[in-house]
Amino acid sequence: MSIQTIITISRQFGSGGHEIGQLLSKQLDIPFYDKKLIELASKTSGIQQAYFENAEENPPSSFLYSLSLAASAANPFWGNSDFTLSEQIFKAQAKAIRDAAAQGACVIVGRCADYILENTPYCLHVYIHSGLEERVKRISSRFEVDEKNAKEMIQKIDKKRKSYYQFYVDDRWGNADRYDLCLNSGTLGIERCAKLIIDAVTK
Repeated sequence: MSIQTIITISRQFGSGGHEIGQLLSKQLDIPFYDKKLIELASKTSGIQQAYFENAEENPPSSFLYSLSLAASAANPFWGNSDFTLSEQIFKAQAKAIRDAAAQGACVIVGRCADYILENTPYCLHVYIHSGLEERVKRISSRFEVDEKNAKEMIQKIDKKRKSYYQFYVDDRWGNADRYDLCLNSGTLGIERCAKLIIDAVTK
């Protein structure tokens, strides 16, 4: 199936957004970008991959700012005192996202891709959410933890994603106005969500 559309997926933790992205990639036969973006951003920026690993779940902090000040001047990004390390990481990821989109149709999960590509033609921006009960069940099964710990994980990671997104985008994370499709995976299921997205990009 040949399509031109770039699909970005923002998601609540435990909603199955990552799985939906992988399913779309497989069924549409287009590239899937999630952690692969970290490798691309690290390679092009010269910033160590370790600093990208949990960037989406770790909003800018005084720790990252102090790392920025202590970074080696030999690094072409760190040597620019106009930007903190967190800003450099975001800029490097943004470049990797734009470079991936420039190659053609693909699926990009997380990392503010909806914002970075908001003015890019042929983009479909999707938000995946679900009720807390459904997400707790999914996380409990995935990580083999009890419901209490699953709930704590969900609340912690969602809070960090929200802080990260709102720091850079200056808008409310999960704001329906920013997306073309908002789908409840708890009600619709993973496969049905994928089908609805495919219908949107092909019809």
